[in-house]
Amino acid sequence: MEILFSSTSDNDKICKKAVYEQVGVKKFWIAEPTHIYVDQFVLAVQQSYLRKFTEK
Repeated sequence: MEILFSSTSDNDKICKKAVYEQVGVKKFWIAEPTHIYVDQFVLAVQQSYLRKFTEK
């Protein structure tokens, strides 16, 4: 679970996501407390993430 803050959101959404794809992390979540949502990403067969849901 990554909790986004304005100072680290680009790193969490872009850089860490790419690293997690490369090393094969099956699922991860991003929580955005300012806009009150959680995204779940699931690693697909082609080794890239699909967003499964956004929950408010």
